Amino acid sequence: MKTKFDTNEDLLIHIRESKYEGSLPYFYDQKDFPELSLIKDNWPLILEEVRNYEKRCGDITGMNTYTPPDLSSDNAWNNMYFDNYMWRFHTNRKHFPKTCQLLDQIPGCTHSGISVLSPYSAIAGHYGDTNAVIRCHLGLHIPAPFPDCGIQVGSEKQGWANGELTIFTEAHYHTTWNQTPERRYLLIFDIIHPKWKGQEHKICSRVLGAQTYVFFENKIPILKKLPDSILHPFHRLLSLLWYIYLYLSRG
Repeated sequence: MKTKFDTNEDLLIHIRESKYEGSLPYFYDQKDFPELSLIKDNWPLILEEVRNYEKRCGDITGMNTYTPPDLSSDNAWNNMYFDNYMWRFHTNRKHFPKTCQLLDQIPGCTHSGISVLSPYSAIAGHYGDTNAVIRCHLGLHIPAPFPDCGIQVGSEKQGWANGELTIFTEAHYHTTWNQTPERRYLLIFDIIHPKWKGQEHKICSRVLGAQTYVFFENKIPILKKLPDSILHPFHRLLSLLWYIYLYLSRG
C-alpha cells in the first residue's frame, strides 16, 4: 500500500550546493509524525533549558556550522548544535541534558540544535545537503506570527508557533526571516526519510564528507577548480574517514 512518504527518488547528496528539483513535499503535516509528540509535548522543558543556559552563560551566539548559508548580517543567525549528521557536540549536550535525552528517543534523528534568528534578520535562500532527511522546527519563542516571522520552502510560506512543529523537506530551496525586535528561538532536528531508514551512518558520513570538502574549499579557493575526476574520489575519502569516526564514536 502506498503512503505519502513513498518516493521513486534516488539518494542525493550534494558536495557543493546544487539545485534540487525533486518531488518531495515542501511541507508535511505534523499529524503524520505521531512519534514526535514526545518533543512537542515537552517544549516548555526545552525552552526552560534554553533560558537557564542563557542565564548562566549569556545569549546563544556563534555558529556550529562550517558551511553556513548567506546571512543578512554577520550575527543574523546563531546556533548551538547537539548533533550534526550524527557528529555529537558533547560540550553543548552537557548544557541541555533533558533536551538531548528527549531527542535521543526519536528514531532516525541525525541532526539537532537550538537555532536563534536575530531581530530584523534573515537567512538567504539555499538548498539543503540531501533529500534523505526531513527537517523539523519546534517553536520555542516566536515573537510574532506570519508574515513578520516565517519560513518559505519552494513556493510555500508558513509561520511558526510556540510548541508547534513545522516540518519540511530541507533539500528544497528555503529561506527564513524575523522582522521583529526580538530574537526567534527554535529547536531544530532532522529525521531520516522512511525510504532511507537504516542507512543513517552511510548518509551522514557522506554529508559530513561534503561539508568538510566545502570547508576546505572556502579556505583554499583553488580547490573550487578541481575537476570531478579528483573531487569525487576526494569526497569518498573524506566520507570514509567520517564513517570510521561515526562508527567508533557512536557504534
